[in-house]
Amino acid sequence: MTETLRHRGPDDEGYVAIDAVSRRAVPLAGEDTPASCRSAAFPFLPAGEPPPDGAGVVLAARRLAILDLSPGGHQPLSSPDGRDWIVHNGEIYNYVELRDELLARGHRFAGTSDTEVALAAYREWDTGCFERFNGMWAQAVWDGTRGRLVLARDRFGVKPLYVVEAGDGIAFASEIKALLEAGLAETRPNQPVLGRFLDTGRIDAVAGQTCFADVRQVEAGTFVEYDLGGALRPTRYYSPHAGEPLPGVVDERVRELLDDAVRLRLRSDVPVGSCLSGGLDSSAIGAFAQRRLARSGAQLESFTFAAGDPRHDERVYAQAVADATGAKPQFTTEPDDLPAAVEAVSREQDEPFGSASVVAQRQVMALAREHGTKVLLDGQGGDEVLAGYKYYVAARLADELGGGHPVRWWRHLAAARRNALLPTRWLLRATAGELRRRGRERLRDRQVEDVRDHLPALLHYEDRNSMAFSIETRLPFLDYRFVELGLALPGEAKIDDGWTKLTLRRALEHDLPELVVWRRDKIQFSVPQDAWLTGPLHELTSDLFASAAFAAREGVDAAALRGRLAADALSAVEADLVWRHLSLELWYRAYVDSPRTRVEPLAAGR
Repeated sequence: MTETLRHRGPDDEGYVAIDAVSRRAVPLAGEDTPASCRSAAFPFLPAGEPPPDGAGVVLAARRLAILDLSPGGHQPLSSPDGRDWIVHNGEIYNYVELRDELLARGHRFAGTSDTEVALAAYREWDTGCFERFNGMWAQAVWDGTRGRLVLARDRFGVKPLYVVEAGDGIAFASEIKALLEAGLAETRPNQPVLGRFLDTGRIDAVAGQTCFADVRQVEAGTFVEYDLGGALRPTRYYSPHAGEPLPGVVDERVRELLDDAVRLRLRSDVPVGSCLSGGLDSSAIGAFAQRRLARSGAQLESFTFAAGDPRHDERVYAQAVADATGAKPQFTTEPDDLPAAVEAVSREQDEPFGSASVVAQRQVMALAREHGTKVLLDGQGGDEVLAGYKYYVAARLADELGGGHPVRWWRHLAAARRNALLPTRWLLRATAGELRRRGRERLRDRQVEDVRDHLPALLHYEDRNSMAFSIETRLPFLDYRFVELGLALPGEAKIDDGWTKLTLRRALEHDLPELVVWRRDKIQFSVPQDAWLTGPLHELTSDLFASAAFAAREGVDAAALRGRLAADALSAVEADLVWRHLSLELWYRAYVDSPRTRVEPLAAGR
């Protein structure tokens, strides 16, 4: 399992085997365990060897060293009395403040890692500790006092955690492929989830389910307790919601809190870079990060995908942001061998992916690795939290009309045509849909729904893409304080006169070029998916759609899809449909028909 996940943590590996009855714990080392962590207390475990007899609990970790690069950050990590153990994936950004609080309560620390703070926080506050964490995490804590395992996931599900019931116990991992590689889960498809994917392009939207019938995931904002041989007991500790409206000028509060979220996410013992699409969200993150880094004489390195197709290329905006902030820009474009890249992503993602933009995001991660960057800030979540998607404009119009303000509705409708570049017919149809489907606060309800149901797929894609190249991405817009502030903002602060994310635009007027702040078009990190399908991916797609296996899949009309593909051009809707079937078929072939789960060792370059 750990060999399969080596890409997630090539810097260190560690194990502990625990006798759940006697509570005796035996730490073990592996081939990638640094010499500084090996001693008589860490006997070597040869590859493929079982743990010591009597071990009812085995924890294993692969480490990407970001905080505390010394042996003090080695995992699994134990409490000072050796009774409790933790494996932790992610970052607790407010670990410095929590550490000070725990020191005042009598706890002592051997190192400076957030993992050690997380375990001490569990010992102090039990499962209540998760509500105190500001960060992203998936962690497993063996509580030796109570004889239970606790699995926990961060509020929004930035970090993954999958579980299978295996015999009279359970197994868990950060990626599904580790469970499949170990033979602990079957590759049986979950047909309802796959059907939903074909209809909507979404994964991770059905509570706890995956595309594999035997594999479930710990849900976002949830911890699960497990007594050996017992049942899994999930508890939701957080659900996305609007916070209390904060006093002060809205734009200033948005600016202050986003800047603080960036500050926390710059805590690192290795250099931090930034993904820069040229859109407002990633540009804001880059501007705040560069300003803070410049105080210590450092320069932010930014990484951008330039599509080459003028419909999707944002190079000019990314370059303008780099020029204005002083960041050092790096650019990449589509891979030389696009079919091979798409097949590689299909294995790395574990599940089908709904858009070719996932391949472009992978290119950005490959570029960052080529430049030796280990941590990247990203603007993921900004559209959901501050109402950036264009369909939010329809929800805002529906709020005005449903609230009995027809004059304001007409004014906003006219402005949306002008500033959001949306056609009247689409706006009227979408507004009618929002009026039928939702309650009184349609815009806020739509945002909460997206944070809960739409965002998880985007986080899934980003996690697998970044970790495939041993890179950690950090998302300031998903600081839970900022999410609650954004959801609580009044409608006119989010969308007014047709401008989406209005308060963020106003807050950034002195930090970014007008070209970026007041952009009317929204490309939304897209790629020329239609051109790829009718061009470099045409042969691969045609061959798959012509196969007998494809024709036999549930919910597939192979003849109709071949007809669409044979056309000279594809509409956006047709391209989305063809892409989903292509991605699903590649997933079948990678994981169901002839499974190949192991991720190959990373080669240098792209």
